[in-house]
Parts: sequence; structure tokens; C-alpha cells
Amino acid sequence: MIGYCYEIAHKDVEYQGKLVWSQVIDRALCFEYMKGGSLAKHISAESCIHNWPITYKIIKGTCEGLHHLHKGGEKKIFHLDLKPDNVLLDEELVPKIGDFGLSELFGSSYTHQQSSTKGTIGFMPQEYIHNRKVSPKNDVFSLGVIIFHIMVGEKGYSDYWDARRRPNFSSKIQHKFIESVRIFLCPFSA
Repeated sequence: MIGYCYEIAHKDVEYQGKLVWSQVIDRALCFEYMKGGSLAKHISAESCIHNWPITYKIIKGTCEGLHHLHKGGEKKIFHLDLKPDNVLLDEELVPKIGDFGLSELFGSSYTHQQSSTKGTIGFMPQEYIHNRKVSPKNDVFSLGVIIFHIMVGEKGYSDYWDARRRPNFSSKIQHKFIESVRIFLCPFSA
């Protein structure tokens, strides 16, 4: 976020069929323009549309951004809705994590419980869905799903639930995915 502004004005507004004198607040948020769009636009049916060095840069940058949210400041920020649509790329394809609408700011404690489950199905771990437990592991799980999306593409991700029974899928994708997760997440694990 670059900045924000708001204006408070008194105006005649219609309320229940009558004009009333009211205080009206207009707000605007100003964000950096991310020319590359969301990461979701860069994932084809088969995999990420970029070559491996650029794909690696995107994954590594996303890992570093998440690490900063979890460990970079006095208070930890748990994103809680990390997905390809919320990873934005600038014109040089440098990733930045966006959309903090469901984010939570926490102090020194690493595990919390919420009263309701919020987020995107497919990117939330089971312990969060069933028990509403919140920790940095929620975001790390989501990051793993994002890496999976990048490696196998939209079609591969959709086929995943059926593919667990097919040995070809496991031998081709699972090894590549596990190795990628080990490379990317080890330095950033919670």
C-alpha cells in the first residue's frame, strides 16, 4: 500500500424516502500497480508459463515474503488466504503478497483458534478447516499448494484428487514437488 485518503463531508442524502442531512465518509486506498497481474494468470493448464529460472524467482520471492510476514516484525502476520490470485507480480515478475482481507496480526503466541473458518477451499489445511486452529503452518500449507499449482498447472491440480491412485502421477510429479518444497521451504519453515 502506498497510501490512503478519506474525506468527510456533510450532504443531503436520501434515507427511507426522505432527504436527511448526513455525514458521508469517502475512502480511497492507493496500491502499487502490479503490471504482471496475479500469479494465477501465469499458470497454464500444464504448469507455470515461464522458464525455470523465472519460476524459481517467483517461488523464492513468495517464500521470502511469507517469511517476512511471519518473522519480520514485532508482531506476526498470518495471511490466511494465500493463493495464486493473491500473489501479485510487478513488471519484472517480482512477487508481492496481496489481499490481506482475512489476515490476522498476532503477538508472540504461534497458535490461535478462530470462531469461524474463512479462506479458500483447497488452500486451507485440514486442521484449520476442522478445528479452526491458526498458526504460521496454515500459510506454509497454502504456499505448498501454490508451488504444487506452479509445478503441475491447473489441470494437474484438478486431476490430483483422482491421481493419487495412479502410479504414473506419483512417480512423475510427487518426486519433483517434494524436492521443490524441500528446496524452498526449509530455510523458511516455521
